[in-house]
Amino acid sequence: MKSPVLAWVGLGAALALVAVGGVLTAVGNGDLTEVASGVVLVVPFAAVGALVAARQPGNAIGWLLLGIGLCLALAGACDGVIQYGLDHPGSVPGPGFFALVSASAFALFFALFFLVLLLLPNGSLLTRRWRFATRGVALLLALDLCLVVRSGTFDEWDKQGIRNPLGVAALERVTEALFQTSIVLSFMLLLASLGSVVIRFRRSRGIERLQLRWIATAVAATGVIWITLIVAITLGNSRIADFSWGAAILSISFIPTGIGIAVTRYRLYEIDRVISRTLVYAALTLVLGASYVGLVLAGQALFSSFAGGSNLAIAASTLVVAALFLPLRSRVQHFVDRRFYRRRYDAQRTLEGFGARLREQVDLETLRSDLGIVVDDTMQPAHVSVWLRERQA
Repeated sequence: MKSPVLAWVGLGAALALVAVGGVLTAVGNGDLTEVASGVVLVVPFAAVGALVAARQPGNAIGWLLLGIGLCLALAGACDGVIQYGLDHPGSVPGPGFFALVSASAFALFFALFFLVLLLLPNGSLLTRRWRFATRGVALLLALDLCLVVRSGTFDEWDKQGIRNPLGVAALERVTEALFQTSIVLSFMLLLASLGSVVIRFRRSRGIERLQLRWIATAVAATGVIWITLIVAITLGNSRIADFSWGAAILSISFIPTGIGIAVTRYRLYEIDRVISRTLVYAALTLVLGASYVGLVLAGQALFSSFAGGSNLAIAASTLVVAALFLPLRSRVQHFVDRRFYRRRYDAQRTLEGFGARLREQVDLETLRSDLGIVVDDTMQPAHVSVWLRERQA
């Protein structure tokens, strides 16, 4: 049994590495965006991993997440050292060794990430047959270990000409073949890992399904934000792209957060509310944003002959959109519940109908029968019984 203290030590090490990498990067090239990106990438994985590992030391998920955080932190610290050395020539001896450590840490990160997908959410494989996937991860690590002697420059530092100090030129053909094999194997492991999650979700029931729904929601939200970024870059909209890039980096933290909630089962049953609110406010923002833009353009065309017509159009559009918020939110919520949460929608309508009959019905036997029907329709219990207290003489 791993000690919970080790989890907090690992978190401290990750934070220390993040601090070192951030300081060196900021002093080197002054790019605070890169520093913030490193913090957003590392801290959620390390913090959630440490929390899960401390609370559930027997669950491998927490230790794997902590390992991912440490790998990212180590890679970031090494990159910070290299960047500082490039901006201050002669200050860092042997930058190639730091680049090798960074590349190795990233390779280990991918292996740990595949294991997280395979073991979600309880820390065990789907079935014994899925041991082939863990053997594939072990093979991938072996290939990465062999690639330590791959000659040439590192992809990330190719322009700076930083070469692998352990590279053996005589093994170039062999290491290149191993490198291509590792890429194919990584792709196959990714497909297998995602397939494991999909199959587990389809077979899951009860608590496990709720756990996987949290994880799926986090992944879906991250995917939507990254797709928005890709669309913005494709369309050449720099403002949206700049905003979406920051949101995309931040969205990566959704994944470890969703995993942490699922594994610890904290506020697990509120996933339906989270999804419902997300759908409602996303649709509401889209509709109100489009309405606002349309009203502003129409108002500017209408009031163009007046002084300050643009300001008048903006003010009028703002008031109209503000007035539409509450009624439109109610309608969107009604549509979402009816379309995606039909069971809850039907239960609400059943309760409203029973409340209306309750105000008009006075016969106790009829009320008892109606109450049993309502409870059976809305809650679907195995058995329903109604106890009526007799009036005292």
